[in-house]
Amino acid sequence: MRRTALIAGVLVAGWAGPAAALSTYSGSLSVADGGLVAYGLGWAGSSDLWTPVTKLQWTVTQTSAGAWHYDYTLTVPSPGVGRMIIEAGDGNPGAAFTSANMSSLSSGPVPCIAEVAIGMQNASPENLGMPEAMYGIRFDTSTGLTTLEVSFDSDRKPMWGDFYAQTVGYYCPANGSFQLPWLQWVRNAGFTVDDIDSMAPPANGSIDYHLLVPGVPAPGALLLSGLGVVAAGWLRRRGIV
Repeated sequence: MRRTALIAGVLVAGWAGPAAALSTYSGSLSVADGGLVAYGLGWAGSSDLWTPVTKLQWTVTQTSAGAWHYDYTLTVPSPGVGRMIIEAGDGNPGAAFTSANMSSLSSGPVPCIAEVAIGMQNASPENLGMPEAMYGIRFDTSTGLTTLEVSFDSDRKPMWGDFYAQTVGYYCPANGSFQLPWLQWVRNAGFTVDDIDSMAPPANGSIDYHLLVPGVPAPGALLLSGLGVVAAGWLRRRGIV
């Protein structure tokens, strides 16, 4: 989850270089290929050939020079998905991802998103099995679907990040446990304590069992933001502002 800061020279090159063609990236991780780590007799896998294994698929499509469409589909046996968390840019570098960076939220196969929360997502006990807290988008559902698709548009470029999901349940502070005897959870295998997400550019497939998530602002936005800070300092030193 931790990332090193981007080098200013890379940002300048990304801003000043020629416009690139629009791109589409897709990938998947599953319990069967070791890309997902799951807990629970259902989500962790089954010898039943007719029971689908837990699998996460994603497609990220660039719709214009500064816009991207993100689509995630999580398939589990049963019970269904009650919560899914997708990591997002935490402000290193650039500004943190907020609701202003997301639009056109949709869910399927039927509308089922009851709540969306963007910010730091806590680990246990709220999200059992999540190795550590992460900054991301939390989708809570109103019904437990065995196939949950969530899609949205964003002005943030894709980066490599993490994911977590669990069955429908609620936390009871009185006894410190979830009130669901069949609680199950899943995360990408690359999501570990103090893991460092790859800074490699987006691509098809997965890198170190990570997935593409909405990350940093476009290089031009980062550069202009940095130039604005520099310019403001220059003006202050000269008593202009």
